[in-house]
This record gives sequence, C-alpha cells and structure tokens, in this order.
Amino acid sequence: MELGLLPADSTWADLTGEARRLAEQYGLGEYVHPFPTRVGISAGKVDRVYQFRAGLVRQGFDNALQVFRWSDITTWHESVVHHYRNGKANYTHTHFEYKLAREYGVGTTLAGDYRDGGLRAPPSAGHGLPQGYAYNAVGRAVCDYLGKSRLPAALEDLQRGSVLSFGKYSVSLDGLWFKHHQVPWQMLESAEVQDGWFSVVEAGRRRPRCRRPVAGIPRYTLLRGVIDTLLDRERKRNTPRIGWIP
Repeated sequence: MELGLLPADSTWADLTGEARRLAEQYGLGEYVHPFPTRVGISAGKVDRVYQFRAGLVRQGFDNALQVFRWSDITTWHESVVHHYRNGKANYTHTHFEYKLAREYGVGTTLAGDYRDGGLRAPPSAGHGLPQGYAYNAVGRAVCDYLGKSRLPAALEDLQRGSVLSFGKYSVSLDGLWFKHHQVPWQMLESAEVQDGWFSVVEAGRRRPRCRRPVAGIPRYTLLRGVIDTLLDRERKRNTPRIGWIP
C-alpha cells in the first residue's frame, strides 16, 4: 500500500518556483523526481519532496523549505521491512523508512509503503516502479552512496588506531565490539542481515553473539563496508579463520 504517497503526475507534484530556486542556490543539479505525500487525512496538507542529483528539497504543507545535499549528511538510519501473512506464504506489503540528518541534528525522513499483490516475495525492479517503490529506491541509493563515499576516510581512521562507533557496535583493526564484548576478525563467522535484523555469529557458537535491528544502527551501510573490507583483508592474509572454509 502506498500510504500517503500521491502519484507522480499529481498537481501536487509540480516543482514550485521556491524549491527550484533553492535547489539552484545549493547546486543540487538536475531535477529527477517528485514525491508528494499527504499529511494525515486532509486533502490540502501535502508535503513535497523533490529529488535532485545531488540532494533533495522538502517543501512542507506550510510551505517551509528544507534542503539536504547528500554530501552534507552526517548520519543516517534505514529500515526496510517486508510484511507477510500466514508466516511467509503471502507477501502483503513493504514498509520503508530512511532518516537522514546533517549537522546540528537537522534531519528529514523518507518513509512510505508499497505493495505488489501478485507476488509472494518482495518485488524486484523487473516488476516496474510504483511511486512507493521509487521513493524507497531513493532512500536505498542515498544510504549506499553515503556508505561508499565515507568508507575510505573511515579506513584511514582505523589505520591510525581509531575506534569507530556505530551505536551499540564499535570497530577497530582488532575486531568488532558489541557493548563490552569483542569478536576478533579471525573469530567472526558471519555478520548478516535477515528480516531487518543484523546478526553477528562468532565461530564455535550456534546462536548469534549479538542481534540488533538495522533500524537502530546509525550509518549501517558504512559499518557494512568496513566489516566487509576488514574481513576480506583477513582472508587474504592466508591465515585460516576459525569457522571459515576458503
């Protein structure tokens, strides 16, 4: 269900002059797509999000304007949950929420739902892009971009001996920390996401050492990039890792 999202050809989707001028002022580049969203049940209360190549402009139903350049985002959270009925026999809909914040805690949220009732699994790009699915794709692409663009600096910080914090998780060259417990890289069997939960499995243990919802992990895509890079380095050392078969 595309709760709150209005069609891209709605009159509410027209790019306003105020939003266009603000985008030009901040150098957001080419205009890409509108995402008008009804606020509550009132037909006249609509928030408009305008996607540009280098950021977005949000214009509230009260006409207040906010601009977010992707390069100015300092922290982000993501949550994508697929909902089913009768266990996982029937896919019903997907809810997504991406929270983006720049300095001083100024933030915005991209959230909504979409559904493809003919599927028994989450829809793929091959089934078209309904407005909700397209909106989710924007949040997904932004989080992926932020993780990749910040990865080189994060790795340099680690090489200098820094410890990087991601909410309840911390990372150093020695391993992955959860609260007060460390899992050395050579003991890390897997760190995967399933059903919206991030689980860390330590070699020799059947159950995850720690398990947290992805939605509660700040800058998850950056954490993912750091973990994958350091695990890859560990494997290339040709040192047998407990729990890993080359």
